[in-house]
Amino acid sequence: MRSLAFSQKTNLGFDDRRQLLFFDLNPGIAGYNGTRSMQFFNQVQERISAIPGVVNAAMTRRVLLSDSGGGAEQRVSIPGVQLPQNQPNIPILFNAVGASYFNTVGTRILEGRAFTPSDNATSTHVVAISHNMAQQFWPGQDALGHVVKVVGKDSWRIVAVVEDAKINGIHEDPQPYMYFPLAQMPASWGTLVVQSTGNPADVTQQARTLIQMIDTNVPITIRTMDYLMEQAFWSDRISAGFASVIAALGLLLGAIGLYGVIATIVGRRSREIGIRLALGANRTDVLQLILASGLRLSLAGAAIGLLPSLALTRLLSSFLYGIAPYNLLAYATSTVIVVLVALAATWLPARRAASVDPMQTLRSE
Repeated sequence: MRSLAFSQKTNLGFDDRRQLLFFDLNPGIAGYNGTRSMQFFNQVQERISAIPGVVNAAMTRRVLLSDSGGGAEQRVSIPGVQLPQNQPNIPILFNAVGASYFNTVGTRILEGRAFTPSDNATSTHVVAISHNMAQQFWPGQDALGHVVKVVGKDSWRIVAVVEDAKINGIHEDPQPYMYFPLAQMPASWGTLVVQSTGNPADVTQQARTLIQMIDTNVPITIRTMDYLMEQAFWSDRISAGFASVIAALGLLLGAIGLYGVIATIVGRRSREIGIRLALGANRTDVLQLILASGLRLSLAGAAIGLLPSLALTRLLSSFLYGIAPYNLLAYATSTVIVVLVALAATWLPARRAASVDPMQTLRSE
């Protein structure tokens, strides 16, 4: 549960709290080539941007955390930089985005400038890179102005360094990443990201109608930011939920077992308890006596259980994020919960013991 909480506080590299809609469009299926697809994208963006309540809209080749098979790569060489293992070029993941993409999704530009409409097919080729890429290939230097050569294509000049974003999963480490202007690296499919001021559902139908007015043959898939986040955290929530259910069952079985043991002890000691009460012990003393028995059993069980749990926790390492397998707070909290549940399971037999009638016990003797 703590691992899930840490996951949900992860810096994703974009603002997951924004009211975003994602319109997946594939005009290539309708027979569009690259040039016609770009014209279609521009029409769609222009019309949807005019809808009341829409703040920003931008095209992107792929959506972060969208489970698109790891993302596309470009093999690049970097003039003046020695690449790892003396390779002439290396693969780096990339995206192609519209001019207002970073502003729409909330990715911070750390250095340089955002793309503009003037970054088109006839202008100088430019690229934005992730902070990790800048640190990896130009440590201690300003990456702006340097050139990245894409194998089989032209050279691209770095005009921006942006914050690292989670590309395929929330637990991945920062990695080199490149953003090209979509106008300079066109595609026959893409996603229009729309930021609205209110409920995204209010924009959905209007936007769908406008897209279909342009071409009804282009398929549309609509997703929300909530949906993307739900998919991104799905495995973490499943793991936490499964572990919680197993833990609750274990706790319940332990409580039932301890209740049975204490109830048996109270039954066997009823004569002793009656004599204690007859000789002047008060009911509070008897209650404390039985609770102490349950507490000793639960502490002994917790101590014994900690040993195998320390060994077995290694198996959970791959499911944890932001927290070490041997976390003192988690173990302390779990132990306290176990002891409190054990005391609750002991309470009923202890009350029954404290209510024993000493006269009835003496008569039976």
